[in-house]
Amino acid sequence: MSSLRESINGEYIANQVRHEKHYEPDKTHLLVEGDDDEYVFSRLISEVDCKIRNCQGKCNLIRAIEILNQSKHDGYLGIKDSDFDVLDGHSSPLNVMLTDGHDLEIMILNTRA
Repeated sequence: MSSLRESINGEYIANQVRHEKHYEPDKTHLLVEGDDDEYVFSRLISEVDCKIRNCQGKCNLIRAIEILNQSKHDGYLGIKDSDFDVLDGHSSPLNVMLTDGHDLEIMILNTRA
């Protein structure tokens, strides 16, 4: 038995963003990898101006950004954990920001807060 989360992919996410941009064209969309990222950024970003979209994984995030880039939409940004991408030589689209450390949790632990 498959769950609804398993049916979420990059195409689904890109379509959601495009649909919502039709009704709220000035709202920015922040695409993040998972639940923890969504939780942290929801406390830092105004929901009035920005919609946070949990992509349920790095592959979905990258695929959604690639689709949105091809369709010439604007007003979206992806944030993903750098994991080992830098060491492995993997690159990301220009509108995908990588965390400074391995992941968001490491960045938080490295702050004075």
